[in-house]
Amino acid sequence: MPRNITRHLVASGAALGLLALTSCGSAGAGAGQPAQSLEDMPAETLTYSDLTSAASPAGKSVQEWISSLDEQTGGKLVVEPYWTSSLLTSDDALAGTADGVSDVTYTVVTYQPQALPVANWINEKGSAPLDSYPHNQLQVVGVMNEMFNSEAAQKEFEAQGVKFLASTSVAGKYDMLCSRELDSQTNLQGIRVRAPGPVWAAEAEALGMTVVNVAQGETYEALQRGVIDCQIGAPFMYNDYGLNEVAKEYYPASFSANMGLVVLMDLDTWKDLPTEAQDALQTSMTDYTVNRTQADIQAQQEFFDRREELGITTHDVTEMNQALGEFQEEHSGSWTERAPQGVAEPQALGKDLDAAMAKWADLVEQDVALADAGEVATESVEDFPAWHEELTGVIGSNGASS
Repeated sequence: MPRNITRHLVASGAALGLLALTSCGSAGAGAGQPAQSLEDMPAETLTYSDLTSAASPAGKSVQEWISSLDEQTGGKLVVEPYWTSSLLTSDDALAGTADGVSDVTYTVVTYQPQALPVANWINEKGSAPLDSYPHNQLQVVGVMNEMFNSEAAQKEFEAQGVKFLASTSVAGKYDMLCSRELDSQTNLQGIRVRAPGPVWAAEAEALGMTVVNVAQGETYEALQRGVIDCQIGAPFMYNDYGLNEVAKEYYPASFSANMGLVVLMDLDTWKDLPTEAQDALQTSMTDYTVNRTQADIQAQQEFFDRREELGITTHDVTEMNQALGEFQEEHSGSWTERAPQGVAEPQALGKDLDAAMAKWADLVEQDVALADAGEVATESVEDFPAWHEELTGVIGSNGASS
């Protein structure tokens, strides 16, 4: 019997009695034997932790996935969501998932650089995707669902007690929103910025900016009070946290993409599921990923559509991108030298990553022409059928054989 069924039932003596009766005579399974199929298994409630809110576009897309999974499995896989890090904080997400506090968790690998060095090393290549939106976001989704299935990444996740289910992307390349107009785009000394992680901090410092450690939830007040001048991030952040109310200078620069957003599952809970249930859950991750990507594109478009209404000025970033590109090229050139110990052949993995970048770039360019910086080429993932077809196969292949 899956161990988190026990965890949910031990809350009372009556529940323990029910558990004993079930283990002795569950329908379709021998006494004391685990269920072998969806039909035989009892209903399984999976706790789910997410750092976003239920009311956000991404949160609404996840709720659609929850309903769909329930329906597709005949009520055998029921997901109980916890929003805005109410069950697990970002710092606790990895360990809490491995311990079964949350059975399935949406988190970011950059919060766990020590525990997930390989995943964070791969994430350093965030400057490689295309500059056009949403091509770059879809490209990242495809690439990372391949790369986090590499042997080195899989071993790393499993060593931490978690199963990798899928990877998403909240945006394409990150950009920047500021509360003041910048006098220069290449010499930004004196400009204080919040960066979402080490990759973006290094890029900001290369432009001369000073990185200030501010929690994302405190960024609104920090911009309002002048503690920071800018936030490196993505339009959905500017919407969700209301930053577009206090910062009106938008720089659609090509800071690195965040390639470390993952859906992880407690490895023991995964292994306890019948193969048929594993297949159903893994297959459902395509809908999860596609729908969440669509929600993020809509959030990005909403920001663009409201720029004039909010009095936001969009600046040309040609000079900033040139300076960023020079730093990113130099930094990327020494990437294999920074490979962690868990990577036996960093050059081979690097070639695989480059090949994946090229492959997914070709796929997303097949159906939609590239867009200029600060614009959206299309608002719908349905316009990328080649991408969708390939992604379905990649995510589905990461299934019950683990």
